[in-house]
This record gives sequence, C-alpha cells and structure tokens, in this order.
Amino acid sequence: MLRFAGDLAEPFYAASVRLRNLAFDRGWRKTQSAHCPVISVGNLTTGGTGKTPAVMYIVSLLQAHGLYPAVILRGYKAADHSEGDEAALLRQRLDVPVIVNANRVAAAAHIQSSHPEVNCVVLDDAFQHRAIARDVDLVLIDATNPLGYGRQLPRGMLRESPKALGRATAVIVTRADHLDHDEMQKLDVRIRRRHRAPPAAHTVHDWTEIVDDYNDMVKEDGACVVVLCGIGNPDAFLRDAAARFEIAAKMSYPDHHAFGPDDVRGAIDAAEQYGARAILTTEKDWMRLQNMIEAVAENPPPIWMPRVTLRFLDGKEAIDQLVLNAVFGERDSD
Repeated sequence: MLRFAGDLAEPFYAASVRLRNLAFDRGWRKTQSAHCPVISVGNLTTGGTGKTPAVMYIVSLLQAHGLYPAVILRGYKAADHSEGDEAALLRQRLDVPVIVNANRVAAAAHIQSSHPEVNCVVLDDAFQHRAIARDVDLVLIDATNPLGYGRQLPRGMLRESPKALGRATAVIVTRADHLDHDEMQKLDVRIRRRHRAPPAAHTVHDWTEIVDDYNDMVKEDGACVVVLCGIGNPDAFLRDAAARFEIAAKMSYPDHHAFGPDDVRGAIDAAEQYGARAILTTEKDWMRLQNMIEAVAENPPPIWMPRVTLRFLDGKEAIDQLVLNAVFGERDSD
C-alpha cells in the first residue's frame, strides 16, 4: 500500500520540483545575494552523503587561509526549539558562528548584522535552496547509493532529477572506497552524462579516532560492540564499524530518529546480553542520545563514537582552488 501511494505521489512531486527549478532558470523567481562569498554543499538525495565532514573540511580550509566563515543550515527535524543534531555537532567541532534557519537569505542577513567579522558563508545542504545566490555549488554523490534508487520522493530518495547535476559547479564522490575500480568508473560515466564533466574529486570518510562519552580516545580494535544509530546511510556506517569491531547487535533507525527510552534500553540490554564492551554510535546520534541514556540507566555501558574526517583520494587541489578562488578571486590564493 505504501509503495502504491509512493508511485502515485512521485509524478506530482517531480512536477512541482521541475516547475520550481524552471521558475529560477527563467528568472521568474529571483536569487538574493548574501553580500559575501557563498560556498554551498548539497546533494541530490535525502541524507547520508557525508555533508557534515565536507562542511567541516571547507570551514577548516577557509580558516587556514585567514578567513572568517559562518555556517548556515536548515536544522533538519530540530524539535522543541533545539538546534538539531547537525548544528549541535558543528557548534561542538567548529569555532565559527552556526546559524539554524530554513530561510538562508534571512540567516545571511542576520550574520551580516550580528557577526561583522564573517567574510564568507558555507551553506550546509542547500543545493535545492536556490533563493540564495552562491559562488560555488558542490554536490556530493554517495558511492554506496549514488542516485537514490533512481526514483524521486516519496518513492525513492532523489530530491530532484539527476539532470539537476548540470547546474552544480563540481561533483564530489564520497565513500569512494566502498566501490572497486570498475564500479567507480561506471559511476563516473553516469555522473559525466548528467554533469557534463567527470567528478572533480573522490573522497573517503576516515575514522581518524574513536572517542568515548568523556571525549577520551579509545584504542580497542576488535572489541565486541552493539551498534545504535539513526542516520541516512546506516549500511555504510555498519560496514566501517565491522572493519574495526565485532558487532554483536545492530539497531538502526531512520535519519534524525528521536531516540526514546525503549530504544536506549534495548541497546543497553543487548550489550549486557552479548557481553559487549560498548555501544557504538555516531557523533550526530550522540547529540540526541546523551541526555536519554543518562535518564534511562544509572550505569550504562561506555558509548563510543568515531571522529569522521573527509580524506581526498584525488581532486583535493581542484576543490581547494575552486573554493578559494570564489573567496579571493582568480588570483593565486596560496
């Protein structure tokens, strides 16, 4: 029944997206300037492509060149006046203003008045938010599920047609280590057909370190863990986890899942049942889990989470130059 409903709704969703894009393409709807250079990081599909590590990388790149960036994001599924897990993580990891507002134009105006030191903006998840002008439009394609099963919402995971890649400045393939050489070549060809250029870069999500809930480093490769997550691409997380740990149980929920007491108690019970050393989750999930775990159990098992960074297999110089040229102009930005 749900699939039938999705089949019926998909053409209407696709038509509304086409009309909206046409309005921007023809100039019937206008984009507004942020009055400073804007770098957008987005995707074609719903969640799970690795935007947060990419945003962190770009912010660090800009800071390394003496710039003062801010981050604007929608704050997906933020509830009860909270900022949402992605914003909470960015605030924790980055020393820059992080503004949560679905209206990116209003957010940019707020930054201009409240943070005069800011001289460039990074948009998190804004490829479809065309109301604000951007100097660079980076689109991430997840190698493990590149085109969202080939269907648009609500039947598939595509927010718009893959033809939309034509308006991207550059395409970055994430989790490229999950495909072999031949599979990657085939994906590159598919991207080139739609973007008119091959991917500018291929990247992987490196687990640079594992930390616990006290922010102490963990060095226990091969330990038995229970995995608890609510993210857009749990399969990729589970695959990376299995390369380091023995997984006793897997508890996976939809992206940005609002964990409840039963979810947490189930993970704790599983850890006790299997003698697991810890519960393994993601940094974003931990933003939503920490208060719940403290409320449910007096002595929960340790919570471990990987610190994930974006590492380039190729194309780093091209992406760096693209971003820096947008801020400094075409002069040498080294």
